[in-house]
Amino acid sequence: MFDCNKKLIERIVKLEKAMEEELAAFDFVTQTARNEVAELGRRVLELAKVCEQVRPQDVDTPSPFPKVFLEAGHGWSIKRGDVIYDPGASGQGFAEHVLTTEIVNQTAEILKKEYNITAVCETYIKRTSAKTLTERGTIDSKFGCAVSVHLNAYDNKAEYTTALVSEHDHNIRDVALGDAISYNVATRIGNKDQGTQTEWGTFSVPRAFRNSGVPGCIIECFFIDSPGELGSRKLETIRKCAQGIAQGISVFLNS
Repeated sequence: MFDCNKKLIERIVKLEKAMEEELAAFDFVTQTARNEVAELGRRVLELAKVCEQVRPQDVDTPSPFPKVFLEAGHGWSIKRGDVIYDPGASGQGFAEHVLTTEIVNQTAEILKKEYNITAVCETYIKRTSAKTLTERGTIDSKFGCAVSVHLNAYDNKAEYTTALVSEHDHNIRDVALGDAISYNVATRIGNKDQGTQTEWGTFSVPRAFRNSGVPGCIIECFFIDSPGELGSRKLETIRKCAQGIAQGISVFLNS
């Protein structure tokens, strides 16, 4: 779609008059031809007026939602102040930190394209500091929510989706976020939804979210070592997880 405005309409009107004057100079032009030119000019003018009322498709509409924070689980850990490589769970030839990075990147893409929500992403590829999320100031209260994406592993048989928050420092908004994401991911990949659970002890990532006053949770999308969960359907499963997380975030922000 191209942008039409009053100046363009005025220009079309002038061109139409110029055509009429040009035709009038030739006696051999039939009245039928003159009528056809006039009709063409009328239709072009109507089209221009319609175009003026249509917003050009390449103009971004400001989002009514705050930015969200997405973290791809694993790829590092902190021990005595040093960054240590941490692949996370593994199964069927896949490493957790690689798949969570794919899910996070696709989630950000879907959020922007389908929900007009901007995501700030942190993956193992981008991490260069041994400081925690809150120490780096990565998360602040301007974010609408924060989600850390993970995968589970157990006995090659388990098949369910769940969200996790810390037992001692979560609130109702953390649980609402976790429930929305867990439900939508489980529904899309055909898993059992176990909703939001509290984990004994303290998860550092949700605590970072809570310390910043931002609703947050961990989402355990599926079991990486379960053939029924991933198998040969890697690309499809990754995409559905991303769609479910994005939809869950949208539901939460609209609640």
